[in-house]
Amino acid sequence: MPVVSRRWGDLDLGAGTLAVTSQLQQLGGRLAEGPPKSEAGRRVIALDKTTVAALAGHRARQQAERQAAGARWVQAEYVFTIPVGRPVAPDRVTRLFRDLVTASGLPPVTLHGLRHGALPV
Repeated sequence: MPVVSRRWGDLDLGAGTLAVTSQLQQLGGRLAEGPPKSEAGRRVIALDKTTVAALAGHRARQQAERQAAGARWVQAEYVFTIPVGRPVAPDRVTRLFRDLVTASGLPPVTLHGLRHGALPV
């Protein structure tokens, strides 16, 4: 399943926007980045203030991980990474999300289903 791959350059935290320009797929155990499936997939999404604040905090924590990793850090500029800077694999994100939804007691929802809640700018 492809997921949107975000790099810090796709985010404008000051303006509260996210530019969707690519997706990350797991193909044969390897990660491959490519364009969205359709032109409609390329868009700019507005971010609410809570999300912007969470991303700013995440960036600060990631900077600490970068310093701790030292020379092992991979300079790929992904927003969501493992502790050495590589992107988190889509299947791992899906599993973690499913576990969080189950633990929350909320009605089932998939990551794919969340896209219906994002508003275009």
